[in-house]
Amino acid sequence: MNLSSLIISTLLLTIPLGLAAIGATINEKSGVINIGIEGMMLMGSFTSVLGAYYSGGNMLIGMLCGILGGMALGLIHAVITIEFGGSQPVSSLGISLFASGVTTFLLEAIFKTRGNSPKVNTVKTSEIFSDIPVIGKFLSQMSPYFYILIVVAIAAYYVLYHTPVGLRLVSVGEDPKTAESVGINVWRIRYCAMLISSALAGLGGSYLSIGNLDRFQENMVAGRGYIALAAMILGRWNIKRAVAASLLFAFFEALKVQIQITKIIDIPVDLLSMLPYIITLIMLSISVSESRGPKSNGISFLKHKYQL
Repeated sequence: MNLSSLIISTLLLTIPLGLAAIGATINEKSGVINIGIEGMMLMGSFTSVLGAYYSGGNMLIGMLCGILGGMALGLIHAVITIEFGGSQPVSSLGISLFASGVTTFLLEAIFKTRGNSPKVNTVKTSEIFSDIPVIGKFLSQMSPYFYILIVVAIAAYYVLYHTPVGLRLVSVGEDPKTAESVGINVWRIRYCAMLISSALAGLGGSYLSIGNLDRFQENMVAGRGYIALAAMILGRWNIKRAVAASLLFAFFEALKVQIQITKIIDIPVDLLSMLPYIITLIMLSISVSESRGPKSNGISFLKHKYQL
């Protein structure tokens, strides 16, 4: 087994999980459940390919379209749950089902094909770092998305735990009634948190299609959105821990790939493919009793407001 390849694969596989887990942590800190991360990632994967295809291979436009695709579904979820007080789990589950159906439909309607979209350009690796002594060769193999993940993680951690904006967001998630009483706009905070969350999910999804591959494939997210939610819970709604949990899950995914390639262990492929999900379930079962989300998580503020 190639240790260098295992490390690089682990870091690259962390990208979509880490971005989605950070986004999920932000929106749940505001008191809104969003299990629709899977669907937002899928929509981001599709719209990024759409943007890259019609822009003649412009990757920045592709990434931007991926972000906007995720945000579109995030806005729908926000209107249903924040504006009208709809059930957060039901709405977000509906978002995932909708994304699965609409991307399959649009794939055939726009590209006249099923299963896969036409090929597009991909985001190039960070070759500008290749001349750096010692670590340059390693850094040059990383996707720019990886550095975006680092910047996003640092920025999210700083804003959430070291700024008044983060304090307001946390207070809204813990006790929106008290937050509103001191002049905090609960709805604005939750809308912003949801849009940021869905934007990061869309960005993570875009990595799968134009960062890792060169096309969109039906249901290509393949449960990564749910694993990102598991990473958030395992990380106990903390940015640093959520990213660390994403790294852990990515390691087992990379290990699975390395075992398939090297065949050092004779395990059926189907059973091996279950490894990341089995690890996810085991880790959740160990940590779930010690995990506690924000107090108002999943509770509509409209209902809470009128039950005085």
